[in-house]
Amino acid sequence: MSAQPAWRDPAQVEKLGACLVTGGGGYFGRLLANRLLELGLEVRVLDVSRHPKLCADVEFVHADVRDAAAVERATRGCRCVFHTAAIIDGVTYASSKRRARIDSINVGGTENVLNAARASGVTRVVHTSSNNVVFDREIELGDESERYAEGRLDLYTASKIEAERRVLAARGGDLATTALRPGGIYGPGERHHLPRLVRELLGGRFVATVGDGTARADNIYIDNLIDAHLAAALSLKPGSASDGHAYFISDGAPANYFEFFRPLIEDLGYSFPRAKMPRWLMRALALGAEWVSRVFGAPEPFLTLMEVRKISVTHTFRIDGAARDLGYRPAVSQAEGVRRCLPWVRALKEAGGDADAAEALLG
Repeated sequence: MSAQPAWRDPAQVEKLGACLVTGGGGYFGRLLANRLLELGLEVRVLDVSRHPKLCADVEFVHADVRDAAAVERATRGCRCVFHTAAIIDGVTYASSKRRARIDSINVGGTENVLNAARASGVTRVVHTSSNNVVFDREIELGDESERYAEGRLDLYTASKIEAERRVLAARGGDLATTALRPGGIYGPGERHHLPRLVRELLGGRFVATVGDGTARADNIYIDNLIDAHLAAALSLKPGSASDGHAYFISDGAPANYFEFFRPLIEDLGYSFPRAKMPRWLMRALALGAEWVSRVFGAPEPFLTLMEVRKISVTHTFRIDGAARDLGYRPAVSQAEGVRRCLPWVRALKEAGGDADAAEALLG
Protein backbone atom coordinates (compact mmCIF):
# COMPACT_ATOMS: atom_id res chain seq x y z
CA MET A 1 0.00 0.00 0.00
CA SER A 2 1.40 3.40 -0.98
CA ALA A 3 2.09 5.97 1.71
CA GLN A 4 -0.48 8.68 2.33
CA PRO A 5 0.38 11.92 0.47
CA ALA A 6 1.74 14.59 2.80
CA TRP A 7 -1.14 16.95 1.97
CA ARG A 8 -3.65 14.44 3.36
CA ASP A 9 -1.75 14.01 6.61
CA PRO A 10 -2.83 16.56 9.27
CA ALA A 11 0.49 16.08 11.07
CA GLN A 12 2.36 17.20 7.93
CA VAL A 13 -0.06 19.99 7.04
CA GLU A 14 0.20 21.35 10.58
CA LYS A 15 3.73 22.51 9.68
CA LEU A 16 2.24 25.21 7.46
CA GLY A 17 1.02 27.15 10.49
CA ALA A 18 -1.74 29.75 10.24
CA CYS A 19 -2.81 30.36 6.63
CA LEU A 20 -4.30 33.26 4.71
CA VAL A 21 -6.30 32.63 1.55
CA THR A 22 -6.85 35.71 -0.61
CA GLY A 23 -9.90 35.46 -2.83
CA GLY A 24 -11.41 33.03 -0.34
CA GLY A 25 -14.93 34.09 -1.25
CA GLY A 26 -14.53 32.57 -4.71
CA TYR A 27 -15.10 29.00 -5.82
CA PHE A 28 -11.56 27.68 -5.47
CA GLY A 29 -10.45 29.90 -2.58
CA ARG A 30 -13.46 28.95 -0.46
CA LEU A 31 -12.99 25.22 -0.95
CA LEU A 32 -9.25 25.52 -0.29
CA ALA A 33 -9.92 27.42 2.95
CA ASN A 34 -12.46 24.81 4.07
CA ARG A 35 -9.99 22.00 3.35
CA LEU A 36 -7.26 23.73 5.37
CA LEU A 37 -9.67 24.10 8.26
CA GLU A 38 -10.64 20.42 8.05
CA LEU A 39 -6.94 19.56 8.32
CA GLY A 40 -6.76 21.40 11.63
CA LEU A 41 -5.16 24.69 10.58
CA GLU A 42 -6.01 28.20 11.66
CA VAL A 43 -7.43 29.80 8.51
CA ARG A 44 -8.11 33.39 7.54
CA VAL A 45 -9.77 34.56 4.32
CA LEU A 46 -9.58 37.95 2.65
CA ASP A 47 -12.19 38.92 0.06
CA VAL A 48 -14.81 41.53 -0.77
CA SER A 49 -17.64 39.10 -0.01
CA ARG A 50 -18.13 36.00 2.13
CA HIS A 51 -19.65 32.93 0.52
CA PRO A 52 -22.38 31.35 2.66
CA LYS A 53 -20.68 27.95 2.38
CA LEU A 54 -17.39 29.18 3.79
CA CYS A 55 -17.00 27.37 7.11
CA ALA A 56 -18.08 29.43 10.11
CA ASP A 57 -14.77 28.78 11.88
CA VAL A 58 -12.80 30.46 9.11
CA GLU A 59 -11.87 34.01 10.10
CA PHE A 60 -13.13 36.39 7.42
CA VAL A 61 -11.51 39.72 6.58
CA HIS A 62 -13.77 41.91 4.46
CA ALA A 63 -11.27 43.76 2.28
CA ASP A 64 -10.03 44.30 -1.25
CA VAL A 65 -6.53 43.15 -2.25
CA ARG A 66 -5.99 46.67 -3.57
CA ASP A 67 -6.08 47.93 0.02
CA ALA A 68 -2.43 47.51 1.02
CA ALA A 69 -3.02 48.29 4.69
CA ALA A 70 -5.86 45.78 4.96
CA VAL A 71 -3.80 43.09 3.25
CA GLU A 72 -0.92 43.74 5.64
CA ARG A 73 -3.25 43.41 8.65
CA ALA A 74 -4.68 40.17 7.23
CA THR A 75 -1.23 38.56 6.94
CA ARG A 76 -0.23 39.25 10.55
CA GLY A 77 0.30 36.03 12.43
CA CYS A 78 0.16 33.93 9.26
CA ARG A 79 3.02 31.76 8.04
CA CYS A 80 1.61 30.68 4.68
CA VAL A 81 -0.35 32.67 2.08
CA PHE A 82 -2.33 31.13 -0.76
CA HIS A 83 -2.90 33.99 -3.20
CA THR A 84 -5.91 33.03 -5.33
CA ALA A 85 -7.56 36.47 -5.73
CA ALA A 86 -7.84 37.60 -9.35
CA ILE A 87 -10.29 38.92 -11.92
CA ILE A 88 -10.74 36.98 -15.17
CA ASP A 89 -11.29 39.34 -18.09
CA GLY A 90 -10.49 37.84 -21.48
CA VAL A 91 -10.96 41.01 -23.54
CA THR A 92 -8.01 41.99 -25.73
CA TYR A 93 -9.23 45.31 -27.14
CA ALA A 94 -10.15 47.11 -23.93
CA SER A 95 -10.35 50.69 -22.76
CA SER A 96 -7.51 52.07 -20.68
CA LYS A 97 -9.91 52.33 -17.72
CA ARG A 98 -10.79 48.66 -17.97
CA ARG A 99 -7.16 47.66 -18.33
CA ALA A 100 -6.16 49.78 -15.32
CA ARG A 101 -8.80 48.10 -13.14
CA ILE A 102 -7.63 44.58 -14.01
CA ASP A 103 -3.99 45.53 -13.46
CA SER A 104 -4.79 47.12 -10.12
CA ILE A 105 -6.31 43.87 -8.87
CA ASN A 106 -4.27 41.15 -10.55
CA VAL A 107 -0.91 42.91 -10.46
CA GLY A 108 -1.25 45.59 -7.81
CA GLY A 109 -3.07 43.21 -5.49
CA THR A 110 -0.31 40.66 -5.89
CA GLU A 111 2.33 43.27 -5.08
CA ASN A 112 0.36 44.17 -1.94
CA VAL A 113 0.31 40.52 -0.89
CA LEU A 114 4.06 40.17 -1.40
CA ASN A 115 4.85 43.36 0.51
CA ALA A 116 2.58 42.30 3.34
CA ALA A 117 4.13 38.83 3.43
CA ARG A 118 7.60 40.30 3.87
CA ALA A 119 6.43 42.72 6.56
CA SER A 120 4.56 40.04 8.52
CA GLY A 121 7.17 37.30 8.47
CA VAL A 122 5.26 34.98 6.13
CA THR A 123 7.55 32.15 5.01
CA ARG A 124 5.55 30.68 2.10
CA VAL A 125 3.52 32.26 -0.71
CA VAL A 126 1.76 29.96 -3.19
CA HIS A 127 0.35 31.93 -6.11
CA THR A 128 -2.46 30.65 -8.33
CA SER A 129 -1.37 31.55 -11.85
CA SER A 130 -2.67 30.08 -15.14
CA ASN A 131 -1.38 28.16 -18.12
CA ASN A 132 -2.48 31.22 -20.11
CA VAL A 133 0.83 32.87 -19.22
CA VAL A 134 2.61 30.99 -22.02
CA PHE A 135 -0.29 30.54 -24.42
CA ASP A 136 0.10 32.65 -27.55
CA ARG A 137 0.77 29.73 -29.91
CA GLU A 138 0.05 26.03 -30.31
CA ILE A 139 1.82 23.99 -27.64
CA GLU A 140 1.72 20.21 -27.45
CA LEU A 141 2.90 18.75 -24.13
CA GLY A 142 4.95 21.78 -23.19
CA ASP A 143 6.85 22.20 -19.94
CA GLU A 144 8.12 24.93 -17.65
CA SER A 145 10.82 25.95 -20.14
CA GLU A 146 8.16 27.58 -22.36
CA ARG A 147 8.60 31.35 -22.74
CA TYR A 148 5.94 33.79 -21.58
CA ALA A 149 3.28 34.78 -24.13
CA GLU A 150 4.11 37.84 -26.22
CA GLY A 151 2.41 40.39 -28.47
CA ARG A 152 -1.13 41.74 -28.08
CA LEU A 153 -2.63 39.84 -25.16
CA ASP A 154 -5.97 39.81 -23.38
CA LEU A 155 -6.21 41.56 -20.02
CA TYR A 156 -6.20 38.38 -17.96
CA THR A 157 -3.18 36.82 -19.63
CA ALA A 158 -1.10 40.01 -19.58
CA SER A 159 -1.85 40.69 -15.92
CA LYS A 160 -1.22 37.10 -14.84
CA ILE A 161 2.18 37.13 -16.56
CA GLU A 162 3.23 40.24 -14.66
CA ALA A 163 1.80 38.94 -11.37
CA GLU A 164 3.61 35.61 -11.72
CA ARG A 165 6.89 37.32 -12.54
CA ARG A 166 6.64 39.41 -9.39
CA VAL A 167 5.82 36.41 -7.22
CA LEU A 168 8.76 34.37 -8.45
CA ALA A 169 11.13 37.33 -8.14
CA ALA A 170 10.03 37.99 -4.54
CA ARG A 171 11.78 34.94 -3.13
CA GLY A 172 14.65 35.66 -0.81
CA GLY A 173 15.59 35.67 2.85
CA ASP A 174 12.98 33.77 4.85
CA LEU A 175 10.34 34.05 2.11
CA ALA A 176 9.89 31.24 -0.42
CA THR A 177 7.50 31.61 -3.36
CA THR A 178 6.06 29.43 -6.08
CA ALA A 179 3.32 29.66 -8.72
CA LEU A 180 0.94 27.03 -10.06
CA ARG A 181 -0.41 27.13 -13.61
CA PRO A 182 -3.69 25.20 -13.75
CA GLY A 183 -5.69 24.40 -16.85
CA GLY A 184 -9.46 24.88 -16.92
CA ILE A 185 -10.93 24.45 -13.42
CA TYR A 186 -14.10 22.39 -13.03
CA GLY A 187 -16.09 20.62 -10.35
CA PRO A 188 -19.43 20.64 -8.52
CA GLY A 189 -20.43 24.21 -7.78
CA GLU A 190 -18.21 25.75 -10.49
CA ARG A 191 -19.94 28.98 -11.49
CA HIS A 192 -18.56 29.99 -14.90
CA HIS A 193 -18.11 27.27 -17.51
CA LEU A 194 -20.80 24.83 -16.40
CA PRO A 195 -23.61 27.38 -15.90
CA ARG A 196 -22.73 28.91 -19.26
CA LEU A 197 -22.85 25.50 -20.93
CA VAL A 198 -26.29 24.80 -19.45
CA ARG A 199 -27.64 28.20 -20.49
CA GLU A 200 -26.42 27.63 -24.05
CA LEU A 201 -28.13 24.24 -24.11
CA LEU A 202 -31.37 25.56 -22.66
CA GLY A 203 -31.39 28.44 -25.12
CA GLY A 204 -30.85 26.15 -28.10
CA ARG A 205 -27.63 27.97 -28.97
CA PHE A 206 -25.16 25.10 -28.67
CA VAL A 207 -25.57 23.92 -32.25
CA ALA A 208 -21.95 23.65 -33.40
CA THR A 209 -18.42 23.16 -32.16
CA VAL A 210 -15.50 25.38 -33.18
CA GLY A 211 -12.54 24.30 -35.28
CA ASP A 212 -11.79 20.91 -36.74
CA GLY A 213 -12.10 19.04 -33.44
CA THR A 214 -8.42 18.19 -33.04
CA ALA A 215 -7.45 20.96 -30.59
CA ARG A 216 -6.80 19.77 -27.05
CA ALA A 217 -6.40 21.51 -23.72
CA ASP A 218 -5.82 20.68 -20.05
CA ASN A 219 -8.39 20.72 -17.27
CA ILE A 220 -8.12 20.18 -13.53
CA TYR A 221 -10.75 18.89 -11.13
CA ILE A 222 -11.22 21.04 -8.05
CA ASP A 223 -9.96 18.40 -5.59
CA ASN A 224 -6.80 17.92 -7.65
CA LEU A 225 -6.30 21.69 -7.71
CA ILE A 226 -6.53 21.86 -3.92
CA ASP A 227 -4.15 18.92 -3.55
CA ALA A 228 -1.63 20.65 -5.84
CA HIS A 229 -1.68 23.81 -3.74
CA LEU A 230 -1.19 21.89 -0.52
CA ALA A 231 1.63 19.88 -2.10
CA ALA A 232 3.27 23.10 -3.29
CA ALA A 233 3.04 24.72 0.13
CA LEU A 234 4.46 21.68 1.91
CA SER A 235 7.39 21.41 -0.52
CA LEU A 236 8.19 25.10 -0.30
CA LYS A 237 11.01 26.56 1.76
CA PRO A 238 13.96 28.84 0.99
CA GLY A 239 16.32 27.07 -1.39
CA SER A 240 13.93 24.20 -2.16
CA ALA A 241 13.50 22.99 -5.74
CA SER A 242 10.18 24.79 -6.02
CA ASP A 243 11.34 28.11 -4.56
CA GLY A 244 11.07 30.76 -7.27
CA HIS A 245 9.62 28.37 -9.85
CA ALA A 246 6.27 27.81 -11.57
CA TYR A 247 4.55 24.51 -12.38
CA PHE A 248 1.85 23.30 -14.73
CA ILE A 249 -0.88 21.29 -12.99
CA SER A 250 -3.83 19.40 -14.47
CA ASP A 251 -5.67 16.09 -14.44
CA GLY A 252 -2.99 14.79 -16.80
CA ALA A 253 -5.64 13.99 -19.41
CA PRO A 254 -5.69 16.51 -22.30
CA ALA A 255 -9.03 16.67 -24.11
CA ASN A 256 -10.80 18.57 -26.83
CA TYR A 257 -12.79 21.39 -25.21
CA PHE A 258 -16.12 20.24 -26.58
CA GLU A 259 -15.51 16.52 -26.13
CA PHE A 260 -14.73 17.21 -22.48
CA PHE A 261 -18.33 18.40 -22.02
CA ARG A 262 -19.93 15.61 -24.09
CA PRO A 263 -20.85 13.33 -21.11
CA LEU A 264 -22.56 16.25 -19.37
CA ILE A 265 -24.40 17.33 -22.51
CA GLU A 266 -25.70 13.86 -23.21
CA ASP A 267 -26.62 13.24 -19.57
CA LEU A 268 -28.89 16.29 -19.73
CA GLY A 269 -30.67 14.76 -22.71
CA TYR A 270 -29.13 16.81 -25.50
CA SER A 271 -27.46 15.56 -28.67
CA PHE A 272 -23.85 16.48 -29.24
CA PRO A 273 -23.71 18.86 -32.23
CA ARG A 274 -22.28 17.60 -35.49
CA ALA A 275 -21.81 20.96 -37.18
CA LYS A 276 -18.43 22.70 -36.97
CA MET A 277 -17.86 26.44 -37.16
CA PRO A 278 -14.56 27.49 -38.75
CA ARG A 279 -12.14 29.11 -36.35
CA TRP A 280 -11.63 32.15 -38.60
CA LEU A 281 -15.33 32.96 -38.48
CA MET A 282 -15.51 32.73 -34.69
CA ARG A 283 -12.42 34.93 -34.39
CA ALA A 284 -14.08 37.52 -36.64
CA LEU A 285 -17.24 37.47 -34.50
CA ALA A 286 -15.22 37.77 -31.30
CA LEU A 287 -13.18 40.66 -32.69
CA GLY A 288 -16.34 42.48 -33.68
CA ALA A 289 -17.91 41.88 -30.28
CA GLU A 290 -14.84 43.23 -28.49
CA TRP A 291 -14.71 46.37 -30.60
CA VAL A 292 -18.43 47.09 -30.20
CA SER A 293 -18.00 46.77 -26.44
CA ARG A 294 -14.94 49.02 -26.43
CA VAL A 295 -16.46 51.76 -28.61
CA PHE A 296 -19.89 51.85 -27.00
CA GLY A 297 -18.99 50.68 -23.50
CA ALA A 298 -21.67 47.96 -23.63
CA PRO A 299 -22.74 45.26 -24.03
CA GLU A 300 -20.11 42.88 -22.73
CA PRO A 301 -18.66 40.76 -25.57
CA PHE A 302 -20.59 37.51 -25.93
CA LEU A 303 -17.29 35.94 -27.03
CA THR A 304 -13.66 37.04 -26.79
CA LEU A 305 -10.58 36.35 -28.88
CA MET A 306 -9.00 34.65 -25.89
CA GLU A 307 -11.96 32.27 -25.57
CA VAL A 308 -11.80 31.35 -29.25
CA ARG A 309 -8.08 30.63 -28.92
CA LYS A 310 -8.61 28.52 -25.79
CA ILE A 311 -11.21 26.26 -27.43
CA SER A 312 -9.64 25.92 -30.87
CA VAL A 313 -5.84 25.86 -30.43
CA THR A 314 -3.97 23.02 -28.75
CA HIS A 315 -2.22 23.97 -25.51
CA THR A 316 -1.30 21.00 -23.34
CA PHE A 317 1.43 20.68 -20.73
CA ARG A 318 3.26 17.92 -18.92
CA ILE A 319 2.92 17.75 -15.15
CA ASP A 320 6.26 15.97 -14.65
CA GLY A 321 7.77 19.02 -12.96
CA ALA A 322 5.02 19.19 -10.35
CA ALA A 323 5.33 15.45 -9.75
CA ARG A 324 9.09 15.68 -9.32
CA ASP A 325 9.38 18.80 -7.15
CA LEU A 326 6.01 18.93 -5.38
CA GLY A 327 5.03 15.28 -5.26
CA TYR A 328 1.78 16.17 -7.04
CA ARG A 329 -0.21 13.46 -8.78
CA PRO A 330 -3.90 13.83 -9.66
CA ALA A 331 -5.91 11.64 -7.29
CA VAL A 332 -9.20 12.06 -9.15
CA SER A 333 -9.35 10.91 -12.77
CA GLN A 334 -10.98 13.17 -15.30
CA ALA A 335 -13.74 10.64 -15.94
CA GLU A 336 -14.52 10.51 -12.23
CA GLY A 337 -14.32 14.30 -11.92
CA VAL A 338 -16.82 14.78 -14.75
CA ARG A 339 -19.10 12.13 -13.18
CA ARG A 340 -19.07 14.05 -9.90
CA CYS A 341 -20.29 17.14 -11.78
CA LEU A 342 -23.50 15.45 -12.96
CA PRO A 343 -25.68 16.43 -9.95
CA TRP A 344 -24.50 20.03 -10.32
CA VAL A 345 -25.34 20.35 -14.03
CA ARG A 346 -28.70 18.65 -13.46
CA ALA A 347 -29.48 21.21 -10.77
CA LEU A 348 -28.33 23.99 -13.12
CA LYS A 349 -30.73 22.72 -15.78
CA GLU A 350 -33.61 22.67 -13.30
CA ALA A 351 -32.65 26.20 -12.19
CA GLY A 352 -32.50 27.55 -15.73
CA GLY A 353 -28.73 27.94 -15.62
CA ASP A 354 -28.77 30.13 -12.50
CA ALA A 355 -25.92 29.09 -10.19
CA ASP A 356 -27.42 30.61 -7.04
CA ALA A 357 -30.72 28.83 -7.60
CA ALA A 358 -28.91 25.57 -8.37
CA GLU A 359 -26.98 25.79 -5.10
CA ALA A 360 -30.26 26.34 -3.26
CA LEU A 361 -31.73 23.23 -4.90
CA LEU A 362 -28.78 21.10 -3.82
CA GLY A 363 -28.80 22.55 -0.29
